[in-house]
Amino acid sequence: SAFGRPVVIKVLPPDMVSTQSTARFKREVDVTAHLQHPNILPVLGAGAREGLLYYIMPYVEGESLRRRMERGERYSVVAALRLLREIADAIAYANERGVIHRDIKPENILLSAEHALVADFGIARGAINPMSGGEAVTATGVSLGTLGYMAPEQLFGSAVPDARVDIYSLGVLAYEVLAG
Repeated sequence: SAFGRPVVIKVLPPDMVSTQSTARFKREVDVTAHLQHPNILPVLGAGAREGLLYYIMPYVEGESLRRRMERGERYSVVAALRLLREIADAIAYANERGVIHRDIKPENILLSAEHALVADFGIARGAINPMSGGEAVTATGVSLGTLGYMAPEQLFGSAVPDARVDIYSLGVLAYEVLAG
């Protein structure tokens, strides 16, 4: 990597390439690149090489919140609330800019020096770039997210997801963190 810093390169696998997945991948890069927040994992660069789409993110020394919870380590109430506040602040920042994450879960929260970084805006919905026309790249009636963290309206596809689906998922996450 440039400057000798470790990075992570996310690549759209060739067997996953379709018009829809390519559009979703490009949107993930565009959406994440425009979100500048201390608790959102940034995009450092993106491109295509030999037909493969990729983007580059900083390598995070640490682990996911899921991994930490699987080890059985409990957070004190004070530490849990600090962590949840950082996640909520990142979600609010994105939501205020019209970006709905739609997949808030412990696997998508990275912990670095005990601070939260929200990652994986792969299924985020939003029109960060008005020049893109804001067209949907998720088929109507298709539910994207992770079962157990999805709001009922997201699961059943009964309405266009809005910020409330992220708040619902954050509530599930908060219960897990506080209850252990």
